[in-house]
Amino acid sequence: MKTAYAIIILSLLTLAACAPAGTIPEPPPSPTPGAAAASTATPAATSTPQKVVEVSLSDTSGSSARVEVPAGDTAHLRLSLEPALLTISPGMVSEQRWEDAALKELRVCFALDAACSLDSLPWAPYQAVTETSYPVDWLGPRPVWVALEVRDADGNTVPAYVRYSNAVTAQAQASLEITGVVDASLPPEKQPVFVQTAIAATQAAFPLSGSVKIQGSPCCVGGVAGSTVNAHVEFAAQGANTRVTEMRVSQGSCDKGAASLDAPWEPFAASKDYKVGVIINWTTFTIAVQYRDAAGNLSPVYCDSIGVEGSPEQSTP
Repeated sequence: MKTAYAIIILSLLTLAACAPAGTIPEPPPSPTPGAAAASTATPAATSTPQKVVEVSLSDTSGSSARVEVPAGDTAHLRLSLEPALLTISPGMVSEQRWEDAALKELRVCFALDAACSLDSLPWAPYQAVTETSYPVDWLGPRPVWVALEVRDADGNTVPAYVRYSNAVTAQAQASLEITGVVDASLPPEKQPVFVQTAIAATQAAFPLSGSVKIQGSPCCVGGVAGSTVNAHVEFAAQGANTRVTEMRVSQGSCDKGAASLDAPWEPFAASKDYKVGVIINWTTFTIAVQYRDAAGNLSPVYCDSIGVEGSPEQSTP
């Protein structure tokens, strides 16, 4: 019984991002962590420093890339604002502290799944840090969105700079993905009811379990724009009484389940290397995989992703 439960827990820990319908509650599509809303604009190159408020959204431990919270616990988030002097040059963004900033007022809102509106919110005294909490009553990823606007002592709006998107706007929007995961230290009967249901459904639907990890699952990799970096991916799968013989692997989105995993079956391999192209700023490299044994039994679809940061090519003096 303990072995079977351990297999189910391993399955659910990595299943959440892209499990087929009927396995766990399917979350709404989520944006890239740190991404600004579509209405934001990339600032034009200028040699004159621009006065902005730099926006950072993270959990209270400081993580802004991959935030996992045991289902049934609470996610604690922190919005940090820092006055900065921003200089944009071709292929480069530089910042320094804005020492004499006279910021007076702020309005801010938080929302799950979709961006919120500031239009009806009152102004409040400016504060550099705003914290909020969400009970994690879900499995899988869900985005938390924040919108904000800042004014100075003269009543002028101070532009906000969202770092990961290089976006400068009057009303800024940013997001952070919170993934609800199963607490493997708890026995099934101690799990929240919705987790117990997910465990039972997974066990009934998929005889195989497994995992996938990119580079050991760090937050990100990086390189010079225009180059490629190597992503080492590790695959693992097991069945109760059978040997896993095949897998199908897709690079791209994890938003959909096994029905949309359009990839040919290939022999199972414990690891493979993939070349990832690097561009300026942030992109995401994602792997989705499903396993099959000789009898045709299937696993759920497992996913992992990492951020890819591109830096400008350094000129030679």
